[in-house]
Amino acid sequence: MEIWAIFVLALVALSNVSVAVVGYLGANGSLRRNKLVGIRTDLTLVNDKAWYVAHSAGGPAITIGAVAGLLAMILPIAVIGLSEIGVIVAAIFAVALMLIGLAIGGVQGHRAARIALSTRA
Repeated sequence: MEIWAIFVLALVALSNVSVAVVGYLGANGSLRRNKLVGIRTDLTLVNDKAWYVAHSAGGPAITIGAVAGLLAMILPIAVIGLSEIGVIVAAIFAVALMLIGLAIGGVQGHRAARIALSTRA
């Protein structure tokens, strides 16, 4: 296997693991409000309640998308092998599923934050 293939697979896997960890930490309430990682929209950054509600709602989808992306890397490599096309297809599957999870989780989180802010006393 060529060095570029190892680099691509490692980079994509590391990206998915990082996103999965952030999604998990957000979902279980361990991710504090910040401007670096997490679901960062104008509404989610208003206060801690909006932040935690958003991540509680969106974190599971983000985690599932990233983990599904990691698992999806296995299929093309198992079927096609570690050829150039196998690595490319594996990377595309992994990134696509991660982005789908991020999009769904982000929308769910933003909506939950909007509802939480509209019902605050």
